[in-house]
Amino acid sequence: MRMSFAGAVHQALQAALAEDPRVKLIGDGVVASEAPTTRGLSQIFPDRVFDLPIADRGTSAYALGLALAGQKPIVEVSSTGRLLASLEVISEAARFHLAGEFPANLIFRVSYGTEAGPAVDAPVLAALTEIPGLKVVCAASTGDVAGLMATALRDTGPVILLESRSLLAQHAPVSSTANGFGLRCVRPGTALSLISWGAGVGAALDAAHTLGLEGHSPEVLDLCALSPLDRPKLGEHVRRSGRSLVIFPSDLPFGEKVSAAVLAEAFEYLEAPPATAVAQTQPILSAARAALTF
Repeated sequence: MRMSFAGAVHQALQAALAEDPRVKLIGDGVVASEAPTTRGLSQIFPDRVFDLPIADRGTSAYALGLALAGQKPIVEVSSTGRLLASLEVISEAARFHLAGEFPANLIFRVSYGTEAGPAVDAPVLAALTEIPGLKVVCAASTGDVAGLMATALRDTGPVILLESRSLLAQHAPVSSTANGFGLRCVRPGTALSLISWGAGVGAALDAAHTLGLEGHSPEVLDLCALSPLDRPKLGEHVRRSGRSLVIFPSDLPFGEKVSAAVLAEAFEYLEAPPATAVAQTQPILSAARAALTF
């Protein structure tokens, strides 16, 4: 079945609420908002879909309390900037998870990108990925998001699920199969590893197609799980290709962190310095051609 990214999120949320009475969807606009991802869910599940006041730290603390009581809260967050107020609570949830004494399965659905501007979206990925016990995942397409949601709900700890605003209108076949988190090769190749996540994966695939027409053979890697980052598998791919280009859809500091991981895992095999590029066609092609001719 084909549907939009937003439609796939809506379907995944409705299925989760219908299948498990422990699931609760909370935020400051999940009822009043006309967003296509949550529209109408409060009418179907009035006791488990509800708005809270605009108080990010308070909402996340309430969600942690629900999780510790055995519930499965899903918290909607409208931007990465709003996560800053919840970092302490998220860290606490991760500590509970690692200690293994209490359940701490709570999901933060976070809209991200550059469309809202730097005053709304903050570069928080580098900080989030330093929190032990926290999983940070990002869907690269409509086909991925429902499966990631299902996997997150089966987890036993806190999960940040990033949803790109630029993908909301994308239409594609969907799958609800819970298939785990982890790095995936979405286009095989040998000459250059194009590494990205979220909306950047589509840009990487477009660039790989152009480079293929020019006689090169780049592979495209979708990190999917930004934390924990699968460094051994990442290093394995880059050691084979000898060249890497990290394409960041947003959040340059995290892109540089991934590039540093590449350097650490594959230093002796690199034929060109690890590079980074914003997820736009010309910067990607320029950086890729430079790496291929180094």
